[in-house]
Amino acid sequence: MAEVHTASARPGPREQARTLSYLFLGGSVLGLATLAFLPLPAGTDVPGTLVAIGISLPVCLVLFVCAGRLPAWAIPLALAFGTAIISLDIYFAGDIRTNDEMFYLWVAFYAFYFLPKWIAVGELALVAAGFALAIALRGEPDGSTRWVITIGTLTLAGVLTTRLVTQLDRWVHRSGEREKALREAEERFRS
Repeated sequence: MAEVHTASARPGPREQARTLSYLFLGGSVLGLATLAFLPLPAGTDVPGTLVAIGISLPVCLVLFVCAGRLPAWAIPLALAFGTAIISLDIYFAGDIRTNDEMFYLWVAFYAFYFLPKWIAVGELALVAAGFALAIALRGEPDGSTRWVITIGTLTLAGVLTTRLVTQLDRWVHRSGEREKALREAEERFRS
């Protein structure tokens, strides 16, 4: 009797590392494009932003080149590192009020799609702490409202992503069972 391999909707470690490297690259390119082509808001610390981008690019390269050889703990650690870089960028960004939070949304989607739930929740808690620290250090008067809206949105995105992955896993499992049943019926027919 033929064996059916248990499949999952979640890609393997190599694809996870490559996807994370693309997120680091995308954030870096968007940051550089913003500095180069858009008018900067008051209080933007350009050297600080360049440092955040300069940290992000080597991490992107390491994740991409070493994608197949990274230990399991490297992906959540790299994602946590990315959260720290985003928080630094929010601190250095000046009076931008909403644009930088989109990078946290990438973190939430990635964490809840690729990682086990308990690690994804830990990543979300790290995002909440990093974002709170960044806006507190900036001394924003509406920082608590901004924090609640952003973290609420990220939590909702995480819940929805988890539901989607659960549904995808069920579909993959059912497809595998149907394939196995079809193979067994075919073997019975031939015998």
